[in-house]
Amino acid sequence: MSSITDIDVCSDHGCRCVKVRSPVKVTLFGEHAVVYGYPAIAVAVSKYIDFKICLCSGSGELRVRSRIGREQLVESAARSSSKEFSFNDRRLIYVAEAVNTASSELGIDVSRCAINVDINSDLPSGVGLGTSASVSSGIVYGVFKAFGRDIDPYTLASVSRNVEIKVQGAASPMDTGTVSLGGVVMVTPKLYRALRRLEVDKDLFLVVGYTPKRKLTYEMINVVRDKLSSIGRPIEMIFESIGEISIAASQKLINGDLRGLLELVNLNQKLLEALGVVIDETRDLVKAMLDLGVKAAKMSGGGGGGAVYGLVDSSSRAREVAKELETMGYAAFPATVSYRGTHALD
Repeated sequence: MSSITDIDVCSDHGCRCVKVRSPVKVTLFGEHAVVYGYPAIAVAVSKYIDFKICLCSGSGELRVRSRIGREQLVESAARSSSKEFSFNDRRLIYVAEAVNTASSELGIDVSRCAINVDINSDLPSGVGLGTSASVSSGIVYGVFKAFGRDIDPYTLASVSRNVEIKVQGAASPMDTGTVSLGGVVMVTPKLYRALRRLEVDKDLFLVVGYTPKRKLTYEMINVVRDKLSSIGRPIEMIFESIGEISIAASQKLINGDLRGLLELVNLNQKLLEALGVVIDETRDLVKAMLDLGVKAAKMSGGGGGGAVYGLVDSSSRAREVAKELETMGYAAFPATVSYRGTHALD
């Protein structure tokens, strides 16, 4: 196995550091149906989580400083046991598992070095924007780079997904795939290569708002699973319709037919409401966007609260709507497509 002594360290403190940026994502189409193998579309957007990963000579310690949303700076430390790191604080589980998974892929014994991780994000976790995927992807990428190794976007998506599977028990390829690759990503779970970047003909301008999450994603997945078990075929038909919407939307995006895309956004929202995953706060935020003149708005993520996006025709309009939503008490920001996925900063 390799160790910290096998690489050159840098900086005044005897550490080798890399800075990494990972976008978050919006699910344009396909939530919940994608869990059952139907297509979905997600987009990496111009809102980012920044990381600094440093490898230092030390005694096998992982130190994390984290600013996520309005949460106070979190300072924690965990020593390795059996060559793996762990934290009691659930907010840091993804960090520890990303380091463990990346070092295992590299065949490196991290118990023989110290790793410092700084995380900086304006967004709270768990709002349906793939923040856990961004953390997984950003740290995996950073560990590879800090040890002087390259990793291509598709491999990064796969390794980062393994982090999410270890933490959550299951994970679709959508979130880690989108933040790793960047751009607009078509997810088709039943295909051998589940991820495909779409060449979009026109720019997309989004306004994104979010409310507090009332239920976690796995809880909403269980809600839908229970409905499928009790109702059966009608729920399957909703999944099929959502899948068909994703396929139709992919062609609208490729052809630059934004008017047709708007109709599909609103239709997908109605089907998610029929699944029972749209709570009152989310429905109110969708209505607020539509009342402000946004032509199409829809939840993003597992539901039970969290993110909503609207499509508008310009970046200036996205800024205007975001400001108007903030005056109404919502958290909101304008966004465009981030065509760069997880990457190193100079």
